[in-house]
Amino acid sequence: MVTDVHGCTNADTILIYLKPPAGLTETQSNIHSFTVSPNPASSMVSICSSLGSDANIRAEIYSIQGALILTERIKNNSKMDVSSLSRGMYLLKLNYPNGSYTSRLIIIK
Repeated sequence: MVTDVHGCTNADTILIYLKPPAGLTETQSNIHSFTVSPNPASSMVSICSSLGSDANIRAEIYSIQGALILTERIKNNSKMDVSSLSRGMYLLKLNYPNGSYTSRLIIIK
């Protein structure tokens, strides 16, 4: 808002529309929800998602430094053995057809 020397005020609204860069579009058709529990975990982790029950998922566990620690192929709504992992924080990456999901995983002993 602007006020002049006579006490008159004026306001303007400016709308700015941004277009995504050419060739890039956002799609939400492949968005799925995932549940990883318990988290923190000590021995087994249940992985459930909105993917179909026969979905093939490649689970990868990385150290915080980015080193690949464990890889396993699992089905949707199944359990993964994490008992071999040391206490600490990890990244769990779930790769599925048309996408991936990454979450923090905490291991307690």
